[in-house]
Amino acid sequence: MKTKFGNIVWASIAMLMLASPNGVCQGEVRHYQLPEGKRTSVKTLSVYLPEDYNKSDARYPVVYLLHGVGGNNMTFLGGGYVGLMSNANISVIADELRQKKHLDLPIVVCPDLNTTGSYTVYLLRNVIPFVDATFRTIPSRESRAIAGHSAGGYRALSLALEHPELFGIVGGLCPYTTTVTQFEGLVRERNQEPGPILFWLYVGRRDPYGIAQPTRDLVELLKTNNLSTTYIEDDGNHESEVAMRLGELLEYLSQWLKR
Repeated sequence: MKTKFGNIVWASIAMLMLASPNGVCQGEVRHYQLPEGKRTSVKTLSVYLPEDYNKSDARYPVVYLLHGVGGNNMTFLGGGYVGLMSNANISVIADELRQKKHLDLPIVVCPDLNTTGSYTVYLLRNVIPFVDATFRTIPSRESRAIAGHSAGGYRALSLALEHPELFGIVGGLCPYTTTVTQFEGLVRERNQEPGPILFWLYVGRRDPYGIAQPTRDLVELLKTNNLSTTYIEDDGNHESEVAMRLGELLEYLSQWLKR
């Protein structure tokens, strides 16, 4: 079955019901196979739907959550990186937030960006149109966020700054940034059109990849250019505190994404 986008094919669907540890609330994870544009290869796309999605006709904001090098669509669904970050399971974290804080949660999309072509093209031309066509989303920048860990955090920051017409909020968990000069041009070009971008950044002081100081420099650059920025720093390393901070990021996004 083809969608109106032509090159996006709904090849197969697998539904996985993931119960929260207490069994009180429960979201749903669906898996799809999407081709890479006109290429014959396909990638798995995983989508978390809040537990109330199938109980109403409401539309939902969307968060695109990007993995880093060595990751895939399961990185934030318990897959981790060779056993690391296995507790950074967005379905469990979201269910717990729903129960404890009664938040109105967004749809969370976890793509596999290990593409043979451009991950940017795949995300913007295939994934986002497919999600908006398949689910009851609110297809506006104020209701669409992008976030990621490590290289995924760097990609999220770059995409938000390059495409402010698509994303109103961006989150970076230990974003793999080696120098602030990577973002200087994009940040200084970014004004309030088509609207402000909200930034949420986290880094651990014990990160072994030398990204703590560049992340601090990026925060300073963003604030100097009057871009709203929430920044968290702790004694974690590149992975150790990501699950906890991912919950804080999701809570932030749930509060600021427009419904």
